Order: sequence, then structure tokens, then C-alpha cells
Amino acid sequence: MDPTARDYDALAAEYARHVAGELAHKPMDRAWLQDFARNMAGRGLVADLGCGPGHVAAFLAAAGAQTLGLDISPGMIAEARAAHPTLAWEVGDLRALGARPGRFAGAIAMYALIHLEAPELAPALRACRHALLPGGEFRAAVHLGEGVLRPEAMWGVPVRLGFRLFAEGALEEALREAGFTVTESLVREPYPEVEYPSRRAYVTARA
Repeated sequence: MDPTARDYDALAAEYARHVAGELAHKPMDRAWLQDFARNMAGRGLVADLGCGPGHVAAFLAAAGAQTLGLDISPGMIAEARAAHPTLAWEVGDLRALGARPGRFAGAIAMYALIHLEAPELAPALRACRHALLPGGEFRAAVHLGEGVLRPEAMWGVPVRLGFRLFAEGALEEALREAGFTVTESLVREPYPEVEYPSRRAYVTARA
């Protein structure tokens, strides 16, 4: 089993309990997601890559986008289905999206790319681009900084997860090298007492 899937299976229930309501405390994230949903309304299927317990996909669906939540962790998909049974969910690996070219009108990866090893990023982004229709919109959010965080445990659950921090501008460069056109790049400071205290990058690109 993929190590990331294994760890998130173990974390799924606690992760959902602690994270599924996070958007209520993150106004910039909500505005960014609402803008994405407006852009995607009526254009076709939108993928939430690394959807976790499904709160981002549910937010996009409520804002008018036709969404599919995809996650490598079956445990996370089970949490998403339980919380949002009327939406579509699928176990899958964003690194393998290129096998179905043009499947999505848009895709979003909220803190999913941070679990990729450095050599995996370029092929994963190319796979995401191939999965989009021409002109499809891709959005991603990542932590900014240097190195890889390895917490060893989250909410009392032992994990081996690594959380990669991106140098400012690195995601934009990787997207361009993967064939995307970057259309917007935003940086925000962390929300105190709501999340891990890292600066965040929110990048929008087109296939």
C-alpha cells in the first residue's frame, strides 16, 4: 500500500474531526474557492485532488461546480462519502491522472502536492495537465518555506508523512515547466490558532 495512503487511512477519522470545518475560519480560502467555482460552473467535471474528508469538494459543489473528490486514501474517501453522500467520490492517485486525458474541466489540489517527493512533482503536474480539457483551470495551494516537515504523529496517531515546504515561486516554475500557463499567484499569512503557522501560496494556472 502507498505509504501516504496508509498514513491517511490511519488518520482519517481524526483528520475529519479536526479539519473538515476549517473553511469556516479561512475567509481568503473561501473567496478563492468561490471564484474557482464560478469559473467552473457549467463547464464540466471538476476534480478535488487529495480531497481528504471532502469539505473542499462539498464547498465547490454548493457554489455551483460539478465536483468529483479523489483521494489516494480509501479511509479518507469513506469519511467523505459518509459526510457528503450525494456527491461523487473516488479512490485514486493524482500521479496517475494522465491515463484518462481530458477527463476534467478543472482541478484543484489543496495541500496535496506537498506529499510528493521532489522527483515526483514534475510528472505529477504533467499528469494533472493531461487530465484537463484544453484551457482547463488548475489551482493548487502549498506551504511556503524550506525543507520537509515530518511530525511523526498527528492527533496522537503515529505517521511517517512528510510535508514538503515550497520556496516562493517554485510551484509557479514547476507548473510552467509542466506546460501550464500561470495566471495568478497569491501568498497569505497563516491564520492564528487555526492552522499550522506557515505562509501559504495559492496558484492558478491553465492547461
